[in-house]
Amino acid sequence: MSSRLYSEVSQILHQAKCKKASLKTLIYASNYQNSRQLFAMVNECVKYQELLEQVLVSCPKDFTEDEEISGDKDLALVYLYEYLVGRKFGRNVGLRKLLLKYKQGIKSAVDGVLSKVNARSLSEAVRGSRSNAQKIPRYMRVNLLKSSVQTVIEDLKEEGWDYIGKLSTDSFKDSALALSEGQFGLDPFLHDVLVFAVNTDLHVHPLTVSGVLVQQDRASCVPAHVLAAPEGSVVLDCCAAPGNKTTHLASLMGDKGQVIALDRDQKRLSTLTEMVARSGATSVNPIHQDFLTVQPGSEDAKGIQMVLVDPSCSGSGMRQQIGDGDTDDALRKRLQTLKRFQISILKHALRFPDVQRVVYSTCSVHTEENEEVVTEVMAHVSEYFQFESVFPQWTGSRGLVGFPDSPCFLRLKPETDLTQGFFVACFQRVKRKQNPEAEDQNSNSGDANSLGDEKHCVSGSSERENVPNSDSVDESSGKRKRKHTDRSMNSSTGSDLVESSSENNSPQGKKRKKNEGIGVFEVAVDVEQSKSLVSGDQNIEDTSAAKNSELEDINKAKSKKKKRKKERKEEEFNEENEVVLSNSIEKEEDASCEKSEKRKKKKKKRKEENEELNEAGNNDLREGESAHSEKREKVKPFSKGTRCEKDANSVPCDPKSDAEQSSLESEKKRKKKKKKKESKEILLEDRCGQKVDEAEVSTNHAVEANGDELKVKKKKLKKRKRDDSPSS
Repeated sequence: MSSRLYSEVSQILHQAKCKKASLKTLIYASNYQNSRQLFAMVNECVKYQELLEQVLVSCPKDFTEDEEISGDKDLALVYLYEYLVGRKFGRNVGLRKLLLKYKQGIKSAVDGVLSKVNARSLSEAVRGSRSNAQKIPRYMRVNLLKSSVQTVIEDLKEEGWDYIGKLSTDSFKDSALALSEGQFGLDPFLHDVLVFAVNTDLHVHPLTVSGVLVQQDRASCVPAHVLAAPEGSVVLDCCAAPGNKTTHLASLMGDKGQVIALDRDQKRLSTLTEMVARSGATSVNPIHQDFLTVQPGSEDAKGIQMVLVDPSCSGSGMRQQIGDGDTDDALRKRLQTLKRFQISILKHALRFPDVQRVVYSTCSVHTEENEEVVTEVMAHVSEYFQFESVFPQWTGSRGLVGFPDSPCFLRLKPETDLTQGFFVACFQRVKRKQNPEAEDQNSNSGDANSLGDEKHCVSGSSERENVPNSDSVDESSGKRKRKHTDRSMNSSTGSDLVESSSENNSPQGKKRKKNEGIGVFEVAVDVEQSKSLVSGDQNIEDTSAAKNSELEDINKAKSKKKKRKKERKEEEFNEENEVVLSNSIEKEEDASCEKSEKRKKKKKKRKEENEELNEAGNNDLREGESAHSEKREKVKPFSKGTRCEKDANSVPCDPKSDAEQSSLESEKKRKKKKKKKESKEILLEDRCGQKVDEAEVSTNHAVEANGDELKVKKKKLKKRKRDDSPSS
């Protein structure tokens, strides 16, 4: 195993000690890829934690002060577990050598702890310490999307399991703990949950691997049964991950309808997606979104009929987390923070217009997260919702004493229900929230109608099983009743007020008024007051009309101001855009002018260079022509020469010898080549390192052409000389 796994486990144990979060939350928040391996090792370390801490105290100090541990007691505890109980570090040879170095000291510490608890091994000591704790059976939920309860029971029977039937509701604890190895039964309240003997291992059973059986605690199966969503309904699971309750909802609905699963943690949502795929549910729609960002009045939310609220909690109901700790200030602050969050989630769920049923559940045993949350929320929504009793036949597991609606709540405990600590409450709609126009119409109706509505809400709450009487409900909603009666009084006529006053002033009227819950608000109107009210109706109507006209004028003025502001903003925006455009255009024009000027300068430079080169070429041509003319003057083919006196018919003598003439010719050729070379170098020279201009190339061609002409002329001169020379 990698050293990173041990460090992750030590960090989770440390954070759990500091009560920053539950073990389950810390494990899912970890970045370690193999979450199953991490969960298994954390669970085992927690199981042996008490004994290992005693061993660590007796270990030599050099062990905890080693460089690999550096005084981290939680990391040392994890190393001790892996060395004494686990896989001896697997292929990690370095950590194995570290523990072998302190082998003698660790062995003596372990022997001392085992002698105290009178056990032969750590595992035996753990079994002895946990034997006094409450044993919990193994619960397996049947996935109704892949099979039926009866089919699973028959399959298990064929494998050799002993089915003892449905367990008793009155003696569930005794009958469940009496199950021996190889026996199982059916839960008396949850029709799709099978109960097996304690420590029954079904992780690798074919039915579990195939997804037919799902290992899930009995308490965790309760919320879906309480919600009781019928087939074809739209259900919202607002805090869905890791997905046990979500897939349970789809199973009970027969995969007919829609289950919207929201979670704001992408990693937890991926775990939910895997679980949904394994269950075979197609009606589940996982969405990565925070529930508090959902708009209840949107088109997508209008069809939602039922909501399951299972928010983040302290996790104190888990067996490893149950403890006192109420005096810890850090825990109190954390519970208050969680309470505010849970209240906001529950209130938001009750704002959906079409919702009929909302179930709230936590795996916590703290009152701050359970009774206090639902009671505070009900004080805000008592006009439209009421508590519905959760499994009223589940006696002995009701809410805490001191809350009027505790008989409606279900609070499960390991000691009585053989489950983890759990809390469930159910909100049922009794009155649909109306739009403002409908409320005005109802408010304009008489006192009898308004009081009749109040009687209907109270009677609806009193008809429930194990629900407090109507007095407590009336006290919680007294303010709303007063407002309702105020509206009805203002809208009624004077005669009605006279009649109501006479009835209310009579002893029977006062008695009835007190029974109807008006109590705090007594109506006492004299005849003269009623006449003044009748005469003042018209004044009230006039003043109301005047107020309406004033409001209309104010609204018109506000709308005009808004329009003016918009127009001003648009004008300012347009002006700014025009300024920006003009500036950009000016910049572009300046840039184009600069570019054109640069181009002109470059052209001028090129022209000057070309002119210089042309002048140099012309000078060279002139020099060449002058040289050629001199040659022509020197070499005159018709010079007579001097004849010899001895022989008159002899060839005229050349004043110069043949050797001198050949030397002259070679010298001339050398000079020509030199001049050509110099002219080429001048023409091909470029100061900027660029290509030679077209003008330079043309001058070069001209020089070469002149050279060719000279050659032709020379050849003609030679030929003429040969022709004119006298025959020998």
